[in-house]
Amino acid sequence: MPHFFYKEYDLVESLKINANPNNMPRNCIYCANSLYSSDNQFTAYGHDIWYELRFCGRCGWWDLVYRNDMESGPHDEESYYQSRLRSLTDDEKIDFASVQLTSELLRGTVNLYEIPPRRFEELIKSILSEYLDCRFEMTKTTRDGGKDLIGIDSDHGPFFVEVKRYKKQNKVGVGVVRDFIGAMFLEGVQTGFLVSSSGFTQDAKSAVQMLKSKSGWKLHLRDANDISAWLKFGFDRYFNRNELNNIIGGLVSPGPGVWDVVPESWVNK
Repeated sequence: MPHFFYKEYDLVESLKINANPNNMPRNCIYCANSLYSSDNQFTAYGHDIWYELRFCGRCGWWDLVYRNDMESGPHDEESYYQSRLRSLTDDEKIDFASVQLTSELLRGTVNLYEIPPRRFEELIKSILSEYLDCRFEMTKTTRDGGKDLIGIDSDHGPFFVEVKRYKKQNKVGVGVVRDFIGAMFLEGVQTGFLVSSSGFTQDAKSAVQMLKSKSGWKLHLRDANDISAWLKFGFDRYFNRNELNNIIGGLVSPGPGVWDVVPESWVNK
């Protein structure tokens, strides 16, 4: 899935002349999320440049009001730009809540171990959908049959995912691994992921190695380090700060140069 924002953008004709920040939307026009905002004024190549840029950290939409005052006269150029997001097909619904939670986790404003267990399962579903490029069905909160997610539309056929949101010091033991193996066996599934926010005991790891050597089944243990890598992978597909800098920099710059106009804290890159 490409980034949410296209490289294309629209010059909004109704605001091309006498652009006014007060005319800019206060919230994202796509998802209604509050916007990051930054303004700057500088002089380059004989031009006085002023701009205000706003960016949605949830879906990637941005807009820009821009003024270029040349020495020959006041307000020679005033423009207002909006990014143009691609339309999504029915099977590409975006879990905006998980995108926002991913952003907060990467910035450190939310602690992984404080996320409610069900919300944690939804997060893993969202980021694994990106990482493994397949769809998932969530099981019921009770009587889930020993698995939390069922992977479908996969090259490897259906597979199970069991998610454990444990405290950092509370590792997943061999009993949980055996229960998950039993759930796989009962439904004839030979591939599974056991995902933990902490880690796994040595007995749990040994049981998985024994399963692989005797049956050829694929049971993958994934811990907090893997989750961090998945979060970064998914977020980089949504937002690319360098790409956005090139787009905005090309609009506000009267000459060549590298313009760092998008604060790093907005997109964590």
